[in-house]
Amino acid sequence: MPERKKWTVLEIAPDQIQAEMLRDLLVESGVPSITGQGDTSSFMGVSLNPVRVMVFEEDLARAKEVLEELSGPEIDD
Repeated sequence: MPERKKWTVLEIAPDQIQAEMLRDLLVESGVPSITGQGDTSSFMGVSLNPVRVMVFEEDLARAKEVLEELSGPEIDD
């Protein structure tokens, strides 16, 4: 029986909108991603609570690279 992949938290977004944007960016970059199960309530509209963005453990390093590319280079004052 093949080993099941394990999800791990990459980031905690401040709300559902930002979590979904980050998840979509990761997926478009080839990194499977989901928002935390139970962090949102679709019947109540958009959640303003923090939402976990999760990736498979083996994709964590690549997901962090995608986030670094998104934030761009640091600027020294």
